[in-house]
Amino acid sequence: MPVLDGWSATARLKAMTHLAHIPILAVTGHVIRDDIERAIEAGCSDYLAQPIDFETMLLKVESLLAA
Repeated sequence: MPVLDGWSATARLKAMTHLAHIPILAVTGHVIRDDIERAIEAGCSDYLAQPIDFETMLLKVESLLAA
């Protein structure tokens, strides 16, 4: 992203009370434990590793929206 990285953008969104309730799904090619923990710490609700499996993505989105 040209101005913010995904972690900073997530933290900013989660800091806005009117947006904080919206789940954020991190889609990343970085799936080492530190990156996954960083996504959760930034406020992501879940993560999805690239390359994306479409069925897995749909299940995660449905789960996040149902919560």
